[in-house]
Amino acid sequence: MTVNEAIARCDEMTGDSYGREAKLRWLSDVESMLYEEIICTHAGSPERGDWTPFGEDDGERELLAKDPYGELYVFYLMMRSNLLLQDMNQYNNAAALFAAAYTSFCDWYNRTHMPLSVGNITL
Repeated sequence: MTVNEAIARCDEMTGDSYGREAKLRWLSDVESMLYEEIICTHAGSPERGDWTPFGEDDGERELLAKDPYGELYVFYLMMRSNLLLQDMNQYNNAAALFAAAYTSFCDWYNRTHMPLSVGNITL
């Protein structure tokens, strides 16, 4: 899924209540969280700090969580939008969907990638 696809899917479900700039910022937030909390904690991962936030020209940039886990981005955008609209019922629904999708992606990534080995015991 690309940045543009995530924004378009969110707009289909919630409308375009907030501009593209806000959604790019929110996508950057969740992508940074995935990068720091999940990707960088496993062997073969890029160095921390290599990831850059999304800009206007990054519409075709691929997101880290590939399908079927890409829906977590849509749920996150919906959650943030509903929070600002103060629609707490929809916010709670989107937050539960996001949490489930995020956990599902984390579980899959942890099953398929070796964690970093940081400790060495010398006798």
